[in-house]
Amino acid sequence: MKISSKLKKLFVAGSCLGVLCAVYAGSSTFRMRNLFQPVEAPELVADSPEIKLKYPIDEREGDFVSDESKDPFYLKDPPAIVENVEYDSETGMYVLTEQVAGQNVRPPMYMTYEEYLDYTEKKEREKYWKERNNAINLIEQKSIIPPVNIKKPGVRDIFSKVLGDSKIEIRPQGNVEIVLGGNTQKTANPNIPERNRRTGGFDFDMNINLNVIGKIGDKLQLGVKYNTQSGFDFDNQIKLGYTGDEDDIIKSIELGNVSLPLQTRLITGSQTLFGAKTQFQFGRLTWTSIISQQKAKKETVVIENGAQRQNFEIKADQYEENKHYFLSQYFRNQYNYALSGLPNIKSVVNITRIEVWVTNRNGSTQNVRDVVALADLGEAQPFSPQINSTANGDARPRNDANDIYPKLSSVPSYRFVDNAVATLIQPPFSLQQGQDFEKTYARKLN
Repeated sequence: MKISSKLKKLFVAGSCLGVLCAVYAGSSTFRMRNLFQPVEAPELVADSPEIKLKYPIDEREGDFVSDESKDPFYLKDPPAIVENVEYDSETGMYVLTEQVAGQNVRPPMYMTYEEYLDYTEKKEREKYWKERNNAINLIEQKSIIPPVNIKKPGVRDIFSKVLGDSKIEIRPQGNVEIVLGGNTQKTANPNIPERNRRTGGFDFDMNINLNVIGKIGDKLQLGVKYNTQSGFDFDNQIKLGYTGDEDDIIKSIELGNVSLPLQTRLITGSQTLFGAKTQFQFGRLTWTSIISQQKAKKETVVIENGAQRQNFEIKADQYEENKHYFLSQYFRNQYNYALSGLPNIKSVVNITRIEVWVTNRNGSTQNVRDVVALADLGEAQPFSPQINSTANGDARPRNDANDIYPKLSSVPSYRFVDNAVATLIQPPFSLQQGQDFEKTYARKLN
Protein backbone atom coordinates (compact mmCIF):
# COMPACT_ATOMS: atom_id res chain seq x y z
CA MET A 1 0.00 0.00 0.00
CA LYS A 2 2.81 2.35 0.85
CA ILE A 3 4.53 1.58 -2.42
CA SER A 4 1.43 2.23 -4.51
CA SER A 5 0.76 5.59 -2.77
CA LYS A 6 4.31 6.69 -3.42
CA LEU A 7 4.00 5.73 -7.08
CA LYS A 8 0.83 7.80 -7.36
CA LYS A 9 2.48 10.82 -5.84
CA LEU A 10 5.47 10.41 -8.13
CA PHE A 11 3.22 10.21 -11.17
CA VAL A 12 1.27 13.33 -10.21
CA ALA A 13 4.50 15.29 -9.64
CA GLY A 14 5.91 14.22 -13.01
CA SER A 15 2.72 15.19 -14.77
CA CYS A 16 2.78 18.67 -13.19
CA LEU A 17 6.44 19.07 -14.12
CA GLY A 18 5.70 18.12 -17.74
CA VAL A 19 2.86 20.59 -17.94
CA LEU A 20 5.08 23.36 -16.59
CA CYS A 21 7.83 22.52 -19.04
CA ALA A 22 5.39 22.54 -21.92
CA VAL A 23 3.98 25.90 -20.89
CA TYR A 24 7.45 27.44 -20.48
CA ALA A 25 8.62 26.07 -23.82
CA GLY A 26 5.54 27.39 -25.55
CA SER A 27 5.90 30.87 -24.12
CA SER A 28 9.63 31.01 -25.00
CA THR A 29 8.92 29.92 -28.52
CA PHE A 30 6.25 32.61 -28.77
CA ARG A 31 8.64 35.24 -27.58
CA MET A 32 11.36 34.12 -29.97
CA ARG A 33 8.91 34.16 -32.84
CA ASN A 34 7.78 37.65 -31.92
CA LEU A 35 11.45 38.75 -31.81
CA PHE A 36 12.02 37.89 -35.44
CA GLN A 37 8.69 39.26 -36.70
CA PRO A 38 8.79 42.73 -38.46
CA VAL A 39 7.75 45.63 -36.24
CA GLU A 40 5.38 48.17 -37.69
CA ALA A 41 6.61 51.79 -37.58
CA PRO A 42 4.64 53.97 -35.16
CA GLU A 43 2.56 56.73 -36.64
CA LEU A 44 4.40 60.07 -36.50
CA VAL A 45 2.67 62.77 -34.54
CA ALA A 46 3.08 66.39 -35.58
CA ASP A 47 4.90 68.71 -33.18
CA SER A 48 1.95 71.06 -33.14
CA PRO A 49 -1.42 70.94 -34.81
CA GLU A 50 -1.87 72.81 -38.05
CA ILE A 51 -3.02 76.35 -37.39
CA LYS A 52 -4.45 78.64 -39.98
CA LEU A 53 -2.87 82.07 -39.54
CA LYS A 54 -5.06 85.11 -39.67
CA TYR A 55 -2.33 86.89 -41.63
CA PRO A 56 -0.42 84.13 -43.45
CA ILE A 57 3.24 84.67 -44.39
CA ASP A 58 4.00 83.20 -47.80
CA GLU A 59 7.38 82.44 -49.31
CA ARG A 60 8.45 84.76 -52.10
CA GLU A 61 8.17 82.96 -55.41
CA GLY A 62 9.32 85.64 -57.83
CA ASP A 63 12.57 87.58 -58.11
CA PHE A 64 13.79 90.30 -55.75
CA VAL A 65 13.15 93.01 -58.36
CA SER A 66 9.56 92.58 -59.48
CA ASP A 67 8.27 90.56 -56.50
CA GLU A 68 9.62 92.75 -53.71
CA SER A 69 7.37 92.66 -50.65
CA LYS A 70 6.44 95.86 -48.86
CA ASP A 71 4.86 94.13 -45.86
CA PRO A 72 6.74 95.15 -42.67
CA PHE A 73 6.29 91.63 -41.26
CA TYR A 74 8.49 90.23 -44.02
CA LEU A 75 12.11 90.51 -42.90
CA LYS A 76 14.85 91.45 -45.35
CA ASP A 77 17.17 88.80 -46.71
CA PRO A 78 20.36 88.31 -44.67
CA PRO A 79 23.63 89.77 -45.98
CA ALA A 80 24.85 86.28 -46.86
CA ILE A 81 22.43 86.23 -49.79
CA VAL A 82 24.08 88.08 -52.67
CA GLU A 83 21.61 89.58 -55.13
CA ASN A 84 23.04 90.20 -58.58
CA VAL A 85 21.72 91.45 -61.92
CA GLU A 86 23.69 90.63 -65.08
CA TYR A 87 22.97 91.33 -68.72
CA ASP A 88 23.14 88.40 -71.13
CA SER A 89 24.25 89.76 -74.48
CA GLU A 90 23.33 86.56 -76.32
CA THR A 91 19.68 86.49 -75.28
CA GLY A 92 19.28 90.21 -74.62
CA MET A 93 17.78 89.42 -71.22
CA TYR A 94 18.68 90.48 -67.69
CA VAL A 95 19.49 87.53 -65.41
CA LEU A 96 18.60 87.92 -61.72
CA THR A 97 20.35 85.51 -59.35
CA GLU A 98 20.40 85.03 -55.57
CA GLN A 99 23.44 83.14 -54.30
CA VAL A 100 25.02 82.03 -51.05
CA ALA A 101 28.72 81.14 -51.25
CA GLY A 102 28.48 81.02 -55.03
CA GLN A 103 25.48 78.64 -55.08
CA ASN A 104 22.01 79.63 -56.27
CA VAL A 105 19.38 79.49 -53.53
CA ARG A 106 16.57 80.25 -55.97
CA PRO A 107 16.25 79.57 -59.69
CA PRO A 108 17.53 82.41 -61.88
CA MET A 109 14.86 84.78 -63.17
CA TYR A 110 14.86 86.67 -66.47
CA MET A 111 13.64 90.15 -67.42
CA THR A 112 13.47 91.88 -70.76
CA TYR A 113 15.11 95.22 -71.39
CA GLU A 114 11.77 97.06 -71.26
CA GLU A 115 10.82 95.39 -67.95
CA TYR A 116 14.14 96.23 -66.34
CA LEU A 117 13.99 99.83 -67.64
CA ASP A 118 10.52 100.27 -66.12
CA TYR A 119 11.80 98.87 -62.82
CA THR A 120 14.81 101.24 -62.64
CA GLU A 121 12.63 104.22 -63.56
CA LYS A 122 10.20 103.34 -60.79
CA LYS A 123 12.98 103.02 -58.22
CA GLU A 124 14.55 106.35 -59.20
CA ARG A 125 11.15 108.05 -58.99
CA GLU A 126 10.54 106.63 -55.51
CA LYS A 127 14.02 107.70 -54.37
CA TYR A 128 13.47 111.22 -55.69
CA TRP A 129 10.14 111.69 -53.91
CA LYS A 130 11.57 110.24 -50.72
CA GLU A 131 14.43 112.76 -50.76
CA ARG A 132 12.00 115.60 -51.43
CA ASN A 133 9.82 114.46 -48.56
CA ASN A 134 12.80 114.31 -46.19
CA ALA A 135 13.88 117.81 -47.21
CA ILE A 136 10.40 119.20 -46.61
CA ASN A 137 10.21 117.50 -43.22
CA LEU A 138 13.59 118.94 -42.29
CA ILE A 139 12.53 122.46 -43.23
CA GLU A 140 9.15 122.20 -41.55
CA GLN A 141 10.52 120.49 -38.46
CA LYS A 142 8.67 121.70 -35.43
CA SER A 143 10.59 123.38 -32.63
CA ILE A 144 10.49 122.30 -29.00
CA ILE A 145 9.27 125.83 -28.23
CA PRO A 146 5.83 126.34 -29.79
CA PRO A 147 5.23 129.61 -31.66
CA VAL A 148 3.44 132.38 -29.79
CA ASN A 149 0.68 134.42 -31.40
CA ILE A 150 -0.13 137.73 -29.76
CA LYS A 151 -3.90 137.97 -29.65
CA LYS A 152 -4.42 141.07 -27.52
CA PRO A 153 -5.97 143.60 -29.91
CA GLY A 154 -3.87 146.67 -29.04
CA VAL A 155 -0.52 144.88 -28.82
CA ARG A 156 -1.26 142.77 -31.91
CA ASP A 157 -1.92 145.86 -33.99
CA ILE A 158 1.40 147.42 -32.93
CA PHE A 159 3.34 144.24 -33.77
CA SER A 160 1.59 143.89 -37.11
CA LYS A 161 2.29 147.50 -38.04
CA VAL A 162 5.95 147.61 -36.98
CA LEU A 163 7.07 144.02 -37.57
CA GLY A 164 4.59 142.88 -40.19
CA ASP A 165 3.05 140.09 -38.08
CA SER A 166 2.26 139.23 -34.46
CA LYS A 167 3.82 135.75 -34.46
CA ILE A 168 6.93 134.98 -32.37
CA GLU A 169 8.86 131.82 -33.24
CA ILE A 170 12.12 130.58 -31.67
CA ARG A 171 13.85 127.37 -32.84
CA PRO A 172 16.84 126.25 -30.74
CA GLN A 173 19.14 123.45 -31.89
CA GLY A 174 22.31 121.95 -30.44
CA ASN A 175 23.51 120.13 -27.37
CA VAL A 176 24.99 120.81 -23.94
CA GLU A 177 27.51 118.38 -22.42
CA ILE A 178 28.42 118.60 -18.72
CA VAL A 179 31.27 116.56 -17.22
CA LEU A 180 31.57 116.43 -13.44
CA GLY A 181 34.11 114.30 -11.59
CA GLY A 182 36.93 114.32 -9.12
CA ASN A 183 40.45 113.04 -8.75
CA THR A 184 42.72 112.34 -5.81
CA GLN A 185 46.41 111.47 -5.61
CA LYS A 186 48.48 110.13 -2.76
CA THR A 187 52.29 110.25 -2.88
CA ALA A 188 54.24 108.08 -0.46
CA ASN A 189 57.33 110.30 -0.34
CA PRO A 190 58.93 110.86 3.07
CA ASN A 191 60.45 114.14 1.86
CA ILE A 192 56.97 115.67 1.52
CA PRO A 193 55.02 116.76 4.62
CA GLU A 194 52.24 114.41 5.69
CA ARG A 195 49.42 116.83 4.90
CA ASN A 196 50.79 117.46 1.39
CA ARG A 197 51.04 113.79 0.38
CA ARG A 198 47.36 113.55 -0.52
CA THR A 199 46.04 115.99 -3.08
CA GLY A 200 42.79 116.13 -5.00
CA GLY A 201 40.15 118.31 -6.50
CA PHE A 202 37.04 118.47 -8.62
CA ASP A 203 37.04 118.13 -12.39
CA PHE A 204 34.29 120.13 -14.08
CA ASP A 205 33.91 120.76 -17.78
CA MET A 206 31.08 121.91 -19.99
CA ASN A 207 30.75 121.97 -23.77
CA ILE A 208 28.00 123.96 -25.45
CA ASN A 209 27.05 123.81 -29.13
CA LEU A 210 24.01 126.00 -29.63
CA ASN A 211 22.20 127.38 -32.66
CA VAL A 212 19.16 129.59 -32.14
CA ILE A 213 17.00 130.95 -34.95
CA GLY A 214 14.34 133.41 -33.86
CA LYS A 215 11.75 135.29 -35.81
CA ILE A 216 9.47 138.04 -34.53
CA GLY A 217 6.93 138.96 -37.11
CA ASP A 218 8.16 139.16 -40.68
CA LYS A 219 10.85 141.82 -40.21
CA LEU A 220 12.88 140.98 -37.09
CA GLN A 221 15.25 137.99 -37.08
CA LEU A 222 17.56 136.66 -34.36
CA GLY A 223 20.49 134.34 -34.99
CA VAL A 224 22.85 132.89 -32.38
CA LYS A 225 25.67 130.46 -33.07
CA TYR A 226 27.84 129.54 -30.09
CA ASN A 227 30.33 126.70 -29.65
CA THR A 228 32.76 126.50 -26.74
CA GLN A 229 35.13 124.27 -28.77
CA SER A 230 35.47 126.63 -31.74
CA GLY A 231 39.03 127.48 -32.71
CA PHE A 232 38.40 131.18 -33.37
CA ASP A 233 36.25 133.79 -31.68
CA PHE A 234 34.65 134.91 -34.93
CA ASP A 235 33.10 131.44 -35.30
CA ASN A 236 30.63 132.40 -32.56
CA GLN A 237 28.00 134.60 -34.19
CA ILE A 238 25.29 136.74 -32.56
CA LYS A 239 23.11 138.80 -34.85
CA LEU A 240 19.83 140.70 -34.52
CA GLY A 241 18.48 142.07 -37.75
CA TYR A 242 15.53 144.19 -38.86
CA THR A 243 14.52 144.31 -42.53
CA GLY A 244 12.13 146.97 -43.79
CA ASP A 245 9.71 146.87 -46.69
CA GLU A 246 10.48 148.13 -50.18
CA ASP A 247 9.00 151.58 -49.58
CA ASP A 248 10.39 152.08 -46.05
CA ILE A 249 13.15 154.58 -45.35
CA ILE A 250 14.78 152.19 -42.88
CA LYS A 251 16.00 149.37 -45.05
CA SER A 252 17.87 147.35 -42.42
CA ILE A 253 19.25 147.53 -38.89
CA GLU A 254 21.82 144.95 -37.78
CA LEU A 255 23.25 144.46 -34.29
CA GLY A 256 26.01 142.02 -33.34
CA ASN A 257 28.26 140.41 -35.94
CA VAL A 258 28.07 142.61 -39.04
CA SER A 259 30.06 143.06 -42.24
CA LEU A 260 30.89 145.96 -44.53
CA PRO A 261 31.37 144.77 -48.12
CA LEU A 262 32.53 147.51 -50.49
CA GLN A 263 32.16 147.48 -54.26
CA THR A 264 35.60 148.87 -54.92
CA ARG A 265 39.16 147.58 -55.01
CA LEU A 266 40.75 150.68 -53.61
CA ILE A 267 39.25 150.29 -50.16
CA THR A 268 38.60 146.75 -48.99
CA GLY A 269 35.78 146.02 -46.57
CA SER A 270 35.83 143.78 -43.53
CA GLN A 271 33.76 140.71 -42.79
CA THR A 272 34.51 140.25 -39.07
CA LEU A 273 33.03 143.25 -37.31
CA PHE A 274 31.02 143.46 -34.10
CA GLY A 275 28.75 146.45 -33.61
CA ALA A 276 25.77 148.14 -35.24
CA LYS A 277 24.98 148.73 -38.89
CA THR A 278 22.11 150.69 -40.42
CA GLN A 279 20.99 151.26 -43.98
CA PHE A 280 18.57 153.99 -45.10
CA GLN A 281 17.20 154.94 -48.49
CA PHE A 282 15.95 158.39 -49.49
CA GLY A 283 14.72 158.06 -53.05
CA ARG A 284 17.77 157.06 -55.06
CA LEU A 285 20.17 157.88 -52.24
CA THR A 286 21.32 154.95 -50.08
CA TRP A 287 22.98 155.69 -46.77
CA THR A 288 24.93 153.01 -44.88
CA SER A 289 26.50 153.71 -41.50
CA ILE A 290 28.36 151.36 -39.21
CA ILE A 291 29.84 151.55 -35.70
CA SER A 292 31.80 148.43 -34.87
CA GLN A 293 34.95 146.83 -33.56
CA GLN A 294 37.16 144.79 -35.86
CA LYS A 295 37.74 141.29 -34.48
CA ALA A 296 40.20 140.12 -37.12
CA LYS A 297 43.69 140.90 -38.30
CA LYS A 298 44.86 140.94 -41.88
CA GLU A 299 48.36 139.82 -42.81
CA THR A 300 50.18 139.52 -46.10
CA VAL A 301 52.60 136.66 -46.78
CA VAL A 302 55.25 136.95 -49.50
CA ILE A 303 56.97 133.82 -50.88
CA GLU A 304 60.19 134.28 -52.81
CA ASN A 305 62.32 131.48 -54.26
CA GLY A 306 60.43 128.84 -52.31
CA ALA A 307 60.90 130.59 -48.95
CA GLN A 308 58.39 132.59 -46.97
CA ARG A 309 59.35 136.07 -45.86
CA GLN A 310 57.21 138.09 -43.53
CA ASN A 311 57.90 141.42 -41.84
CA PHE A 312 56.61 141.86 -38.32
CA GLU A 313 57.07 144.30 -35.48
CA ILE A 314 57.34 143.61 -31.75
CA LYS A 315 56.96 146.43 -29.31
CA ALA A 316 59.18 146.67 -26.28
CA ASP A 317 56.30 146.14 -23.85
CA GLN A 318 55.26 142.95 -25.67
CA TYR A 319 58.61 141.18 -25.24
CA GLU A 320 58.45 138.16 -22.94
CA GLU A 321 60.93 138.73 -20.15
CA ASN A 322 62.93 135.75 -18.88
CA LYS A 323 61.48 133.48 -21.59
CA HIS A 324 64.24 133.32 -24.23
CA TYR A 325 67.86 132.40 -23.53
CA PHE A 326 71.12 131.74 -25.38
CA LEU A 327 72.85 128.54 -24.34
CA SER A 328 76.20 130.25 -24.42
CA GLN A 329 77.80 133.62 -25.15
CA TYR A 330 79.15 132.08 -28.35
CA PHE A 331 75.62 131.77 -29.76
CA ARG A 332 74.87 135.37 -28.82
CA ASN A 333 77.95 136.56 -30.68
CA GLN A 334 77.17 134.44 -33.75
CA TYR A 335 73.40 135.07 -33.87
CA ASN A 336 73.31 137.83 -36.49
CA TYR A 337 75.85 136.12 -38.74
CA ALA A 338 74.10 132.74 -38.52
CA LEU A 339 70.75 134.22 -39.65
CA SER A 340 72.15 136.54 -42.31
CA GLY A 341 71.54 134.04 -45.13
CA LEU A 342 68.01 132.78 -44.46
CA PRO A 343 66.60 130.28 -45.16
CA ASN A 344 70.06 128.73 -44.79
CA ILE A 345 71.54 128.97 -41.29
CA LYS A 346 75.27 129.64 -41.20
CA SER A 347 76.47 127.70 -38.18
CA VAL A 348 79.05 124.98 -37.53
CA VAL A 349 77.29 123.82 -34.35
CA ASN A 350 74.54 121.19 -34.37
CA ILE A 351 72.93 120.50 -30.99
CA THR A 352 71.56 116.95 -30.86
CA ARG A 353 70.75 116.57 -27.15
CA ILE A 354 69.94 118.99 -24.35
CA GLU A 355 68.68 118.72 -20.77
CA VAL A 356 66.92 121.59 -19.01
CA TRP A 357 66.50 121.75 -15.23
CA VAL A 358 64.22 124.32 -13.64
CA THR A 359 63.49 125.24 -10.02
CA ASN A 360 61.00 122.80 -8.55
CA ARG A 361 58.20 125.14 -7.58
CA ASN A 362 55.24 122.82 -8.20
CA GLY A 363 56.19 120.06 -5.73
CA SER A 364 57.18 117.40 -8.28
CA THR A 365 58.55 114.14 -6.91
CA GLN A 366 59.98 112.58 -10.07
CA ASN A 367 63.27 113.56 -11.75
CA VAL A 368 64.18 115.98 -8.96
CA ARG A 369 67.56 116.64 -7.33
CA ASP A 370 69.84 119.31 -5.86
CA VAL A 371 71.81 121.05 -8.60
CA VAL A 372 74.47 123.74 -8.79
CA ALA A 373 74.24 126.04 -11.82
CA LEU A 374 77.52 127.62 -13.00
CA ALA A 375 77.39 130.76 -15.14
CA ASP A 376 80.74 130.19 -16.86
CA LEU A 377 80.51 126.45 -17.43
CA GLY A 378 81.81 125.71 -20.96
CA GLU A 379 82.53 129.38 -21.76
CA ALA A 380 85.66 130.09 -23.79
CA GLN A 381 85.71 133.64 -22.40
CA PRO A 382 84.54 133.31 -18.76
CA PHE A 383 83.07 136.30 -16.98
CA SER A 384 84.59 135.53 -13.58
CA PRO A 385 88.27 136.48 -13.23
CA GLN A 386 88.76 133.43 -10.99
CA ILE A 387 88.23 131.08 -13.96
CA ASN A 388 90.98 130.67 -16.55
CA SER A 389 90.29 130.07 -20.21
CA THR A 390 91.84 126.99 -21.87
CA ALA A 391 90.13 127.40 -25.28
CA ASN A 392 93.32 128.19 -27.22
CA GLY A 393 91.47 130.40 -29.69
CA ASP A 394 88.49 128.02 -30.19
CA ALA A 395 85.40 129.97 -29.11
CA ARG A 396 82.97 127.02 -29.30
CA PRO A 397 81.43 126.09 -25.90
CA ARG A 398 82.57 122.78 -24.36
CA ASN A 399 83.55 121.34 -20.99
CA ASP A 400 87.29 121.93 -21.43
CA ALA A 401 86.90 125.52 -22.67
CA ASN A 402 88.01 126.69 -19.18
CA ASP A 403 89.36 125.09 -16.01
CA ILE A 404 86.20 125.07 -13.84
CA TYR A 405 84.89 121.69 -14.98
CA PRO A 406 88.23 119.81 -14.78
CA LYS A 407 88.75 121.10 -11.22
CA LEU A 408 85.29 120.02 -10.07
CA SER A 409 85.45 116.58 -11.67
CA SER A 410 88.96 115.84 -10.34
CA VAL A 411 87.81 115.72 -6.69
CA PRO A 412 84.57 113.74 -6.16
CA SER A 413 83.94 115.25 -2.71
CA TYR A 414 83.37 118.65 -4.32
CA ARG A 415 80.06 117.32 -5.70
CA PHE A 416 78.58 116.49 -2.27
CA VAL A 417 75.46 118.49 -1.49
CA ASP A 418 76.54 119.43 2.04
CA ASN A 419 79.81 121.13 1.11
CA ALA A 420 79.18 122.21 -2.53
CA VAL A 421 78.58 125.86 -1.65
CA ALA A 422 81.46 126.04 0.83
CA THR A 423 83.81 124.52 -1.76
CA LEU A 424 82.91 127.02 -4.49
CA ILE A 425 83.19 130.16 -2.35
CA GLN A 426 86.60 129.16 -0.98
CA PRO A 427 89.94 128.85 -2.78
CA PRO A 428 90.89 127.57 -5.27
CA PHE A 429 87.52 128.61 -6.84
CA SER A 430 86.64 131.78 -4.88
CA LEU A 431 83.31 132.25 -6.73
CA GLN A 432 80.46 134.51 -5.65
CA GLN A 433 77.13 132.86 -4.94
CA GLY A 434 74.27 134.50 -6.83
CA GLN A 435 76.60 135.83 -9.53
CA ASP A 436 78.92 133.00 -10.54
CA PHE A 437 76.85 130.05 -9.33
CA GLU A 438 73.64 129.15 -7.51
CA LYS A 439 72.48 126.03 -5.68
CA THR A 440 68.78 125.06 -5.92
CA TYR A 441 66.37 122.13 -5.76
CA ALA A 442 65.34 121.54 -9.39
CA ARG A 443 63.32 119.20 -11.55
CA LYS A 444 64.04 117.95 -15.05
CA LEU A 445 61.91 119.70 -17.65
CA ASN A 446 60.01 117.26 -19.83
